[in-house]
Amino acid sequence: MIAKSKSKKEDSNGMKDRLLGKVAQTLEGYLDFYDKITQDTEPGWPTWSQSMRMKALMDNRRLLVADDTGVNGKTFTAVGSKLALDKYEGVRHPTLVISPNSGLLNAWSPNEINRYASIMNMPDQKTATIEQYRDLSKITPETDFAVLNWEKLSVREDDARWGKLENAIDTLNPAITVLDECHSAKGVNSLRGKTMQRITQRINGDRLLLLSATPIPNKYRDLGMIFHMLDPVKYPNPTMFTHTPPEVMKELLDRQSWFRLTRHDLKEEIGLPDFYEKEIPVNLSDEEAEIYFKGWADCVTLGQGLTELRKTLYNPALSKYGARFKGRSSKLEAIAEYVDQQVAAGEKVIIKTNYVTNVLDDIVEAVGHDPLVVVGDTAREDRNSLYWQFKNNPKKPVLIVSSVGEESVDLTTGDTPLTLVPYEPEINPREFNQFSGRGYRRHQRAPVTHATFVTQSETLNQMMIGYLQNLAEEHGIKVPKKFKPRTIDVDMLGMRRAKDSIVNKIYGGDKITKKEESVYDVGEVDRAVTHLEGLVKPSTFKNMQPFELSSLIQTRWRNLGEEQFESLVSSKGWKKWRNLYEDGWNGSASQATNVLLGSLVDKVADSLEYEPVIVSVGDGRAYFSRASGRGSVGIDIDKKWLEQGKRDCEKKKIPYEFIHASATDTTLPENFADVLVNAYSIFYLGQDEERNEVESAVVESNRILKDGGRLMLALPCSLDDKIIGRFGSNLEEYGFKEATYLSPKQTKNNGMKNGVHILSYQKVDDVSEPLGHDLSFYLNREVFVG
Repeated sequence: MIAKSKSKKEDSNGMKDRLLGKVAQTLEGYLDFYDKITQDTEPGWPTWSQSMRMKALMDNRRLLVADDTGVNGKTFTAVGSKLALDKYEGVRHPTLVISPNSGLLNAWSPNEINRYASIMNMPDQKTATIEQYRDLSKITPETDFAVLNWEKLSVREDDARWGKLENAIDTLNPAITVLDECHSAKGVNSLRGKTMQRITQRINGDRLLLLSATPIPNKYRDLGMIFHMLDPVKYPNPTMFTHTPPEVMKELLDRQSWFRLTRHDLKEEIGLPDFYEKEIPVNLSDEEAEIYFKGWADCVTLGQGLTELRKTLYNPALSKYGARFKGRSSKLEAIAEYVDQQVAAGEKVIIKTNYVTNVLDDIVEAVGHDPLVVVGDTAREDRNSLYWQFKNNPKKPVLIVSSVGEESVDLTTGDTPLTLVPYEPEINPREFNQFSGRGYRRHQRAPVTHATFVTQSETLNQMMIGYLQNLAEEHGIKVPKKFKPRTIDVDMLGMRRAKDSIVNKIYGGDKITKKEESVYDVGEVDRAVTHLEGLVKPSTFKNMQPFELSSLIQTRWRNLGEEQFESLVSSKGWKKWRNLYEDGWNGSASQATNVLLGSLVDKVADSLEYEPVIVSVGDGRAYFSRASGRGSVGIDIDKKWLEQGKRDCEKKKIPYEFIHASATDTTLPENFADVLVNAYSIFYLGQDEERNEVESAVVESNRILKDGGRLMLALPCSLDDKIIGRFGSNLEEYGFKEATYLSPKQTKNNGMKNGVHILSYQKVDDVSEPLGHDLSFYLNREVFVG
């Protein structure tokens, strides 16, 4: 026994010695590299931690750098890695960079790359900036850096644009690929995700550097894409990681393929100042509380989205219940007072607003101090000048930004203290880290404060509790025991903190529960569903017709966009809504609309003298064929709904086929259809400053229509005639000519008491590229949609 015990102890000591030896060898390698690389660079560059990442990329070939925004210079690390490889291996390493739009003209601009080259004592680099697909011709075999945005990857494999991109990559023949904000690769089933998988296979064996302060994607299961890009041999199938085991993360961290340092980790190394996070309560007036309460009651009883609540806290006059409200909101008054206080103390202040229209002018007037303003409409060439003034001009202490001020911008103020004020709490860690990282980064020497304003009201609390008690008494609703009256500010701040703790668990190698995964995955749509279904369910209101109730619920989905619809379709709330919709569909406005469209198709069929090929986009449960009696090919993102529709059509002996696809990527061949019908679904696509889904759907419609084919659209009567006129006029630029227009007045019938806009166009020309014309139903992302 003594001999065995002694043997085990010797084995344990031997293992410890081997591990310590391996650690010492690794550390010695990093120290040698740091000494070597800093011999002829500017003092302080690179830092010790930056040099570790450079060495790890050289040795391990594939690496993810997840350091907090601004604190460790991820862009410099990437550029420096390329330059170090050039120097030590004696050959050029052409580098492909994929970054957010803002990065093209800021972090990855030729001037910035050459500044880093100068720091590294290396010659200027030849950089090709790819803003348009035609710019791909700038890439030559002599190019050092080819920089393009993530949007260029949102193309199908059979798209001519992918061919151009593929040829450009072949010309560059990158030895290194850098994915800046790598979480933008998105899920495995998105167009961008599929393109990224193709690129990953093409560069397999070459060096790959992933950069993101928040690399865990919006959906926890999409971590599989990150793992796949890091090691496509070991993790060949991104979809395998629907529930990622904790040992995968630990393994990547242990073998130096995943680096992460927080601002707290690096505070001493690079001399970061103190960072303070403050929560400042704001008491609503009784008038504001009443306006907010009415909007909240609509959300509870009718299933409406939460935008009404958010805009009420920006400015109660924007609420449909706030027409009589005069003056400023309590939150804006509190922010303005706080800004005065900070400026008087010699600080600079950045205010971030998620909304601009009907909001920005009030903020500018309230905060005073002649603020600088950078929003989506600010010309790109003007933004850097305004940022420079804020950083360097003592007479310009206040900067107001929209979401454009979140990424790839250095807003440090040096020796001047800086305060960051989000108008509403950030809902997730990414928003918080990106905004905080604008000012809390290298070169900031004075303290930084992040101040969150959170509204509250005892009057509102009493209204909410009284209302729910009344519902319980009159309708038998069970009020959740854990319900606490609160504003959406409290919910948003709580959601961010909950996600923060989940992220820490993931990095700690701890397995997260399914409940935690669902919390982490919560987005704009699910947040509304989660908030509302905890109070009352649509089935509670049995006195309302099912279709009427479903229509009220779906009003929150206008301009939602395909990506969020995919999340919605997989949610519990969607199944309930789908059943409500189907239960009341017969005799509804939707059925009447499709009957009307069917009559227009009949006329087209008569003129063709043969049975036309019809495609119905956003078809749901085969609603066009069921209403018109005509065979068609249905397109929808809900496969189960399509399958139910096919069974319905088989019972009625209506020929029907379907494709599980989207409006922007139907997967149908060119020149396939004689008629394409889109009843309302185009209205739910995302079209604004950040998204161009309506335009993509129009270009896709042109592609699959035969010459002379018809595009038929049904749009809600609620759309203003001016919007319809602008939309129709711009639509003609995409190879279409107006054939028929029917107004809501012309289409009123027993099934549609308010009528519908019917637009029918004939294809007269092929248009395969986006043209950038305004096809939105809203001005931009920053306009409130109810």
